[in-house]
Amino acid sequence: MKRLLFLPIAFLFLSVNNKPAVYSLTVKVTNLYSTSGLVEIGLYNNADNFPEVGMTYKKARVKPKSDYTCTYTFQSLPYDTYAFAIYHDENSNNTCDVNFFGIPTEYYGFSNNVVPTWSAPSFSSCSFTLNENKTKSVALID
Repeated sequence: MKRLLFLPIAFLFLSVNNKPAVYSLTVKVTNLYSTSGLVEIGLYNNADNFPEVGMTYKKARVKPKSDYTCTYTFQSLPYDTYAFAIYHDENSNNTCDVNFFGIPTEYYGFSNNVVPTWSAPSFSSCSFTLNENKTKSVALID
């Protein structure tokens, strides 16, 4: 009788996975104008912070490759809703340069290849759910 009771309990403990699910997100950036400077990828998981500078969940700065592209993989990200904003810091001054009207003068882009009209796009238009390992591509806007 003890064996019969033990088996279902053992299977129950073996089937429970206490580790939280984590995934990787690979961001492929194309349409760079040059290979100088760095491409900054800001990853957000909070709509209130998107796309505010300094309010990223995670950030990476990547050197462009000779084929005018770059790729970066964020590792160990939990299941969540994310969006990213990217700019090519061609002059390496750690800021996305803008003109008098606040329009970026350096190449930039957003997840889902959203093209803004009169202001920065919303988190909801750029967001996606990370529930498996994913690769997202974005062509920068000039």
